[in-house]
Amino acid sequence: MLTIDKPIQIAGKTFYRDTEIPHKVYFVGEPMYRCNKYGHPKVSLLKYRWGLEFEGARGGGLLLFDFLLSVDEKVLNSIHRHLNRLNADLCG
Repeated sequence: MLTIDKPIQIAGKTFYRDTEIPHKVYFVGEPMYRCNKYGHPKVSLLKYRWGLEFEGARGGGLLLFDFLLSVDEKVLNSIHRHLNRLNADLCG
């Protein structure tokens, strides 16, 4: 699981720490919203008006959207080079 309260910056990108393994970090790419054949984002909304009660309000819903988390190869190479330099500096 990710912790979002103490991110770290590596090569100008934000990384999030693992909750259980302190030296493990995650990089989440920029979201790219996927589109249908008309060029509109793929979004679905299912509304529930009756039969469901949440904190005193009747109804509810489910919102679904389709997106892709992608990392450009150039970004990965830049991060890799940066981490190699850090490793070389730490290990001498």
